[in-house]
Amino acid sequence: MLRSFTRSLSSTAPRFNFARASFVGTVGHSEIKTSEKGVKYAKYSLAVHRYPKDREPETEWFNITAFDRVDSLEKVLRPGNLMHVEAHIQTTKLIDEDNKASFHTNYVQRSYDVLRFGRRPEQAEDAESEEQGHE
Repeated sequence: MLRSFTRSLSSTAPRFNFARASFVGTVGHSEIKTSEKGVKYAKYSLAVHRYPKDREPETEWFNITAFDRVDSLEKVLRPGNLMHVEAHIQTTKLIDEDNKASFHTNYVQRSYDVLRFGRRPEQAEDAESEEQGHE
C-alpha cells in the first residue's frame, strides 16, 4: 500500500534563504592568525581571472576568511595554488567618525578543494637560478 510521506520540521530542513559564493582562483597572500579569544583562523586572497572576448584579461581579488579546518588549510595555502572555494557572503555596515555608513562584503569559507598545486618556494628559487644561468 501507499504510505504518505511528511517531512517534520527539524534542523535538517532545507534552507531557502542563503547567500553563497563559489570561486576558482589562485592563492595570493595568506596568513594564519589567532583572535583575542584564542580562535585560530586564516585570511587569504584569491585572484580570479576573467578572459572577456573583446578585451584584455582581468583579475579581481577576493579576501577570504576561514575558521574551519585551519590546520589542514595552513598546509596548502601557498601562492600560486589553484583552489575552488565555497563561501558564505556576509555584509557588515560600519559607521565612521563623520557618521557616514560604509558597507563591506566578507567571504567566510565553507569548504575548499586544491585543484592544482603551484611551485613550492624552493622550486621557484631553483627555477629562477636556472633561468639566470642560461642567459
